[in-house]
Amino acid sequence: MTSKVSPRELLTGKMESRVGPETKYFVNGNGRRIHSSYWSPSDTSSLRGLVFLCHGFGEHLQWYEELALRLAGSGVLAFGHDHVGHGRSEGVRGHVDSADEYINDVLRHCDDVRSQHPGLPTFMVGHSMGGMIAIRVAMTRPEMFDGVVLMGPAISPNPREATPARIFLARLVAKICPHMPVAKIRLQNVTRDEDMLSRLRKDPLRYNGGCMARWAVASLECLGYIEANMSDIEWPFLILHGENDLLCETEGSRTLHKNAKSKDKTIKIFPKAYHHLYLELPDVRRQALQDTVEWITHRLEPSKH
Repeated sequence: MTSKVSPRELLTGKMESRVGPETKYFVNGNGRRIHSSYWSPSDTSSLRGLVFLCHGFGEHLQWYEELALRLAGSGVLAFGHDHVGHGRSEGVRGHVDSADEYINDVLRHCDDVRSQHPGLPTFMVGHSMGGMIAIRVAMTRPEMFDGVVLMGPAISPNPREATPARIFLARLVAKICPHMPVAKIRLQNVTRDEDMLSRLRKDPLRYNGGCMARWAVASLECLGYIEANMSDIEWPFLILHGENDLLCETEGSRTLHKNAKSKDKTIKIFPKAYHHLYLELPDVRRQALQDTVEWITHRLEPSKH
């Protein structure tokens, strides 16, 4: 699948000729080709750290290019991939049998990049479903990560959506018809920025179909594990969350911040903001991006130049 308009052009509204990130594919444990991207500093000899970018449901990684370029400008290699079933990666759109496939792909990718840059501190940034994945990855390998930024993360099921009756029905449907849609993400809840909403709707690589039954159950299982074990978390983290986020409510973020054992933990709630802070109104967008980059770079060794 290819796009006639680059995601960068969709973000900026400009049709421009430029050199994009380095891109390639790797084959995951299930034999699917996964599209990956790398934004390197202009001077790689002074590389200070590594940051894995973990996108949310229905998205793809190119929507995080503004963050990636800011990180690269700070001497950091920003990298990541389109999750299976997303963007330019193979797989049924928006579907997995288990969240382990997402988690294993991230671990494999991080292992590969870290082996090429041994000894560098490693961080993750995760949004929404990507926040859920980032938490599970860091819980699996806490020694690998020096910190995690969670932006509008999925931590607890939405109580209005995940009622006992709906959960029972989703589990039943998942066994019989795993690809049946059981819920749909409303784009108008992603951001208040009408220009961004227009670009999201025009993005041919974005998956705008419903959340499928098996994916919903896989996510609930993953969230259940996080909820049961979050008190064991000790790694540093920053949570950025919109006050009016209707897709991933702030209560899950507040609960994680309260219950985690981490000594280095911060939560920041953006008044009136919606779900995706990096695509929000310009003032919120700039502040969320700045908060993310500064939190990471303050935990790196000073540049030698």
